[in-house]
Amino acid sequence: TNIFGQYRIAYNVAKDSKNDDYEVYSMNADGSDKRNITNNKDVAWTYYAYKNRLFFVSDRDACKRCYALYEMDALGNNVKKLSDLRLEDSWMGSRNNGTEMVVSGRIGAETRYQLFIIDLRTGKFEQITDDKEAMFRDPSFSPDGKQIIYVYKEKRANREVYEDLYIMNANGSNRRRLTTYPKDDKTSKWHEYHAGPPRWVKKHNFITYQSVQNGKSSLYAVTPDGKKQWKLNNNKLSESWHDWSPDGKWLAIDMYENDEKEIGIHLMNWKTKEVKKLTDLKDFKYQQSPVFVEYKPIQATKSSYDEALAKKLGADERGMKTFVFVNLIRGKAKFEKAERDKYIAGHMENIGRLAESGKLVLAGPFFDDNDIRGIYVFDVDTLEKAKALVETDPAVKAGVFEFEMRLWYGSAALLEIGRIHNSIQKKAITQ
Repeated sequence: TNIFGQYRIAYNVAKDSKNDDYEVYSMNADGSDKRNITNNKDVAWTYYAYKNRLFFVSDRDACKRCYALYEMDALGNNVKKLSDLRLEDSWMGSRNNGTEMVVSGRIGAETRYQLFIIDLRTGKFEQITDDKEAMFRDPSFSPDGKQIIYVYKEKRANREVYEDLYIMNANGSNRRRLTTYPKDDKTSKWHEYHAGPPRWVKKHNFITYQSVQNGKSSLYAVTPDGKKQWKLNNNKLSESWHDWSPDGKWLAIDMYENDEKEIGIHLMNWKTKEVKKLTDLKDFKYQQSPVFVEYKPIQATKSSYDEALAKKLGADERGMKTFVFVNLIRGKAKFEKAERDKYIAGHMENIGRLAESGKLVLAGPFFDDNDIRGIYVFDVDTLEKAKALVETDPAVKAGVFEFEMRLWYGSAALLEIGRIHNSIQKKAITQ
């Protein structure tokens, strides 16, 4: 079964851990087309998707590590905050066609690591556990939505007490234990997973979870009645956070050597047990927590797709490419009108030169009196290259304009604007 074109795999990246910048990336299921889809200097982590809705926690617009629930699609579009409930750093799950989410959340300083159900349509929430000494985290609904499986630790602050998997009715009743960490296993540290985030696999009717046993983090499985437990795989690498494709045919896992010099995403064909590594250390050291999210790329028809043109323009499979978007901002320098007019004339002549070079794709002023006076769009793939081009502008050199730049992902068809514009203009922009 080929899952390319059905799903993307989202995952978490420690982009700049020193400055607490954690981003969500996504890639095709074959490891291609990796891209930053949060692109925000905050702590953002994804742990769950329902169909084409990718959910993530983020501390954007909040205090440090004060998480709220957000959603977006597989490419980072349509970002939306879903509730004001403050969340713990925890996996989650949904039911009723993605309208209700079970999460581990908190209220103030006293109520920590309790389970809540959020109505995603309104943002309202209901608390379903109330044991301030205990820890409830990483909850997930059963496939029918009637039960919740979760990680439970009786004494949250006691490092001698280990967590295990429990299951209960969705209203919080009839709690029972599913797993018991081996008492004679002394190889794990207090902060490591003894029972990690559970994934309930409908196709196979078992629950998988991670656990550090015999000195190694591995995936284990348990039946919903708790009667059968076993080690899931025999991978040489340590296994950690993981997710199943909805059809149960593929298992995405982050894996690593015990020295943890690199944590990367791997994809396993569950039938053949073939494993392929999807990420590369040259990109980032820590790439973790894979999540399958539905994605259906728009396919061009054979009659409309022009392969030669796409190649000429440097377009990817979606007809897109990376540009640099520049805002020209009103500068602080003051000039007499004649001197300023001289710099503006030089600015216009420079626009003509940049356009002729093919590097300047789009330029133009704004008509309002906002401090952002105009824009440039450059056909370059780094900010450094764009900066060198902007600084050829005499108005920028003189301080008439300052500027800010951002990488921008747009249609490669923009490169055709210059050709079209030349056929419709009567006067050059410098006249």
